[in-house]
Amino acid sequence: MPMNNILSLLVAAVAVASTAAAAPILRITEVMSSSGTGGTVDWFEVTNYGDTVAEITGYKMDDNSFNFAVSVPLNGVTSIAPGESVIFLESSGGVAILGTMNRQQKTFQSLPPAVLVRTLAEARRATAAAQRHECPVLLLTEPGAQARLGPGYLLEMVHQAGAARALLDCGGDAGTAMLALRLGWRDLHLGGAADTVARVAAMAEAAGCCFHANLPAAFDLSACGPVDEPLVEWLALHGSN
Repeated sequence: MPMNNILSLLVAAVAVASTAAAAPILRITEVMSSSGTGGTVDWFEVTNYGDTVAEITGYKMDDNSFNFAVSVPLNGVTSIAPGESVIFLESSGGVAILGTMNRQQKTFQSLPPAVLVRTLAEARRATAAAQRHECPVLLLTEPGAQARLGPGYLLEMVHQAGAARALLDCGGDAGTAMLALRLGWRDLHLGGAADTVARVAAMAEAAGCCFHANLPAAFDLSACGPVDEPLVEWLALHGSN
């Protein structure tokens, strides 16, 4: 085969691979049925977990007819950006958009201030400081700890520290994330391929776990030294947001 034909095939293959790697991944992430007279109408939330914009022009919703011809259109928005969630309300004219939100913002706006901890002693110190000053705190495991120590050990560590909430950084290890869900972790983060992340995120939500697409900013307790004032200032400042 001539060299220019081989190069053309390689270029085409790279283009196809690049296109396949970037794709929208839509998930129905919340649903609420009508709550009766004086309550809410049916509504549902659609989230794009992918890394490209999802074009939804022409998308429809069917309640119970199982007939696409009589299904109702999704009105008010034509696309959903990566990381964005859109809430739709059912109405007589179709399904109208209620509003949009960034899924990451929705997750993080209610988070306590995060503190990065590496040992049981650090976890106890952060938890005790938060309790003394009546501040909420989210313990965050250090990068790589999930592989070195395991999610079971880390879960026991935060339990022994008396932490009300802790976030497991799974890095890019989907197997560790799924094991963490079975062990009972309630907050976890996973990076890596978008389709894998989306599948684990869906599993986490189904298990009642808070999935974090990105890690929050955290105070590194190992850099604090023996004095707690910087830690307390961090908790007070970010706990009031």
